[in-house]
Amino acid sequence: MTDLTHQPLSTQLQTQLREAILSGELVPGERLRLDALQQRYGYSSTPIREALGRLASEGLAELEDRRGFRVAAVSEAELREITRLRLLFEGEALAESINTGDDAWEAAIVAAYHRLAAMEKRMPPLAPILPAEWHERHREFHFSLLSACTSPKLLQLCAEYFLLSDRYRRVSAKFRTTPRQKNSEHKQLMDAVIGRNSSVSVELLTGHIRKTAKSVAAVLNSGQLD
Repeated sequence: MTDLTHQPLSTQLQTQLREAILSGELVPGERLRLDALQQRYGYSSTPIREALGRLASEGLAELEDRRGFRVAAVSEAELREITRLRLLFEGEALAESINTGDDAWEAAIVAAYHRLAAMEKRMPPLAPILPAEWHERHREFHFSLLSACTSPKLLQLCAEYFLLSDRYRRVSAKFRTTPRQKNSEHKQLMDAVIGRNSSVSVELLTGHIRKTAKSVAAVLNSGQLD
């Protein structure tokens, strides 16, 4: 876990609030009142405002005119847009990584997959509330696949929309009633990428992202997040 002690107060709070939003501890639409946040986290109003402004730029908070901030709402329309952009950005970055990646890139993918798979073996098949370490290992695996892409701006877009997609997945996961065998999907994806099969790799990534979006949309349509 990242050590926050040497970071600016606003960055520390931004990290804490981001995790609270991603995990669903702070629910979509909830008001983010300065006085309540001061009491809860022990920060003054200045770093709180800075942190909230940054979270708004990440799409995790919203600024209402003269009414302060609230946790960003969720909707099926936004989920569709996030999914569409993830497919565009990550598909492009993955195809380039397959073309340019070297032996060290392949080794990093295998290591990231092993770390994720090892943790999943210790977890029950249906675990709606996953530990923070799993989310970090999951993100590391996905971005190991893209890490040979030579465009920093494209990778930044991938990171931004992965974060937004991850929020939807995490908030809806607590309502999941059937297990999702993601480990097999990750293994197939890793094998195709290391085998340098670009078309199959992008197809597998597309299916992986769309399956997640479909399960999240089912929760949204059920009204359980209202």
